[in-house]
Amino acid sequence: MKKLLISFFSLLFLLVCVPALESDAAEDNAVWTDAGNLTWTLSDGDGTNLTVKLIGNVLHVQGTGAVPSYSADALGNRPWNTFNISVYEILVYDGITSIGSRAFSDMNYLQKVTMNASVFLEDGTVFAGAGEGCRFNFLGTNMSTELIGEKIPYTSLDSIVQFALANNNGDYYYVFANNYMTRLVKQKSGDKLFNVVSSDDYDDTTNPSYPYINLDTKVKKVSGDLHYLTAITTQSNLQGKAALEIFALVIGDNEYIGAYNVSLNLNDTVIKNTDTPVTYSMEIPNAYKYPGRQFSLIQLGNGVVNILADEDTDDNTITFTTDYPSTVYALVYHD
Repeated sequence: MKKLLISFFSLLFLLVCVPALESDAAEDNAVWTDAGNLTWTLSDGDGTNLTVKLIGNVLHVQGTGAVPSYSADALGNRPWNTFNISVYEILVYDGITSIGSRAFSDMNYLQKVTMNASVFLEDGTVFAGAGEGCRFNFLGTNMSTELIGEKIPYTSLDSIVQFALANNNGDYYYVFANNYMTRLVKQKSGDKLFNVVSSDDYDDTTNPSYPYINLDTKVKKVSGDLHYLTAITTQSNLQGKAALEIFALVIGDNEYIGAYNVSLNLNDTVIKNTDTPVTYSMEIPNAYKYPGRQFSLIQLGNGVVNILADEDTDDNTITFTTDYPSTVYALVYHD
């Protein structure tokens, strides 16, 4: 068995020394121009030209580019902040590519948000604190993609799911174009989201660039001392961008399939470590089975990153050995 161990200290060094994959810095000093009549504009000379206008109780967000992020102590720098109590609805128009952290947070009377599914949401704070029962409407089946480390795709729908998971208390409704989109959302969230619905159950529009691929798999014990095991649960789950950045650092020439949360359970207690290493087998999702294809697992947890090479010659499974099985794995391959 070939195993590569990389400590988190080494990863931190890499993350510091490798050029940043993206900037998470808040733009607290973004200079908005008051155009009068509750209208504000922002231009950075680099493709961002925004107009935000409050008409009645609806905040219209128009133009091109990204709505900037704000830190928690600089929310007053948002020109619409004074009118938060008046905003019941936000409309995000075509041309907006992303919305930054806390851009529209703490708007306690907000009841409806509408935008295209192609808009990136920076994190879970973008609309955090919206009014109870707020409906987030994501239009269409078009999505945008950025590559993390030039290897791992992260889509606008991924970012929307991350936002929803961070605000998954049952107070909000997440409305998508059709069953194709809701199916993707449920897969990416591990079916953990509340109040996900389709606006049109009869619309069969799909996006061929983003096919639904069944990533279901099972993990079972092959050998080793694990007589007390009662269950192994394996679920395909969207991971946060920090995890994807780590995957990208060590993925090498491999292709990314997806990430899984694996949990060994005994009487409803998760077994994170075993006294001795135990060998397991994971089924390869049908869509990725191919004669001679070489699979590996990137394992995060327990203070290290392991790259676990396949210990069997079966094209249908990957066999691996570990003493901390309950963690996150990325399944990767090369031909």
